[in-house]
Amino acid sequence: MASQGRTLAQAKKNIAEAIQLFLESVRAAGDEKEFIPRPAPLEEWLKYFQALARQMNKDFRPAAKSQPLCLQFCI
Repeated sequence: MASQGRTLAQAKKNIAEAIQLFLESVRAAGDEKEFIPRPAPLEEWLKYFQALARQMNKDFRPAAKSQPLCLQFCI
């Protein structure tokens, strides 16, 4: 699922709305067992957590200056 917006906040709002509408349509069609939950492949989770770590490092770098952020997680 993808969305866009003029700002990051708008894009986040749009994707949340798209997800909500998707879930409503799945439930209305009675397709919950086929679509919910539908786990993402491990490779996609790894991409997500790597991107999250990079973003967190970027967000917190001004406060930490010389201390890189290390995000640890278990799979």
